[in-house]
Amino acid sequence: MVIERARVIRADISIGNLANRLSLSTTIDQDIAGIIDSQPGLPKTFERAVAIRFIEIAVRYRRAGRDEAQTLDFTLTDRNTSSLMSLDDPFERVLGHRLLRHWNILREGRAPDDAESMAVMPALLAIWDIGADRVSGAWLQSRGLDPGLLTELGFLVPAGWEDGDLIDDEEEVGPVAAEVVVRVEEGDTEEGNHKVADLEVSDGHATPANPDRYRLYRVRDGWVAEHLKARLEQALDLPAVEKLTDELLYLGTLAVDGGDVPVYLARGLDREKVRSAVDTELRARHNLGIGLVLQAGTTPGPQYTTLLR
Repeated sequence: MVIERARVIRADISIGNLANRLSLSTTIDQDIAGIIDSQPGLPKTFERAVAIRFIEIAVRYRRAGRDEAQTLDFTLTDRNTSSLMSLDDPFERVLGHRLLRHWNILREGRAPDDAESMAVMPALLAIWDIGADRVSGAWLQSRGLDPGLLTELGFLVPAGWEDGDLIDDEEEVGPVAAEVVVRVEEGDTEEGNHKVADLEVSDGHATPANPDRYRLYRVRDGWVAEHLKARLEQALDLPAVEKLTDELLYLGTLAVDGGDVPVYLARGLDREKVRSAVDTELRARHNLGIGLVLQAGTTPGPQYTTLLR
């Protein structure tokens, strides 16, 4: 295979704050950098952009044994999403990911070492328990969880910021109209310019909190679940963890008082619908005898005793 040309054909940026957007698009036969440089003031506008919101890349390539060139077209967003997985051709999906790695655009989470694995287990259990596809910086901070480490290990992916909204002012009384604004600070260090996030509040109000509280993270639920299963298998010396439903894992059996007791891990038991579904699933396995149900969350519970019958 031969790559004949690869170019950015569209770029959307935010200017001043995240709400202001500027879009520039062209074709694979044009050099978008040259177009930007040819327009007075446009290079500085792109240089001072507070965020790159959307990028479209076109790649002209020729497969071995084929005469005609083909074009791969895919997009990237500032919420760490890509259109590559929606492509029908598996060859192009692989090609796109290889190019992103070659360009150092794609950063994949590294496997945690044993110490890190144990350190993040409470965080992973808490994230798995709520079953949400996104969590906020406030949710993580309130539980003493480190979003930096969870992001580095691939369990969370930065997904932008919460939109402008009313933010509770914990210092005073009542809500404050505020939004997160990312600005460019000029530096005189080797790193040069860098971006800083601030909370911009309505007139007459003080900034209520750290902007990082309003950062959003996408949960890679599959990776979280796989890591939990692997650690549980290792800790309990199990041959394998079986997924019964999205909310219930079968961990195998433990020897208790001379007998084998089935052990389960459940999540979302603070939600009536989930609790009822888990109870139904466990009752269908009554032939295994009385078992032990571990829950990922901290919800107390006389109301969960039916799960053990």
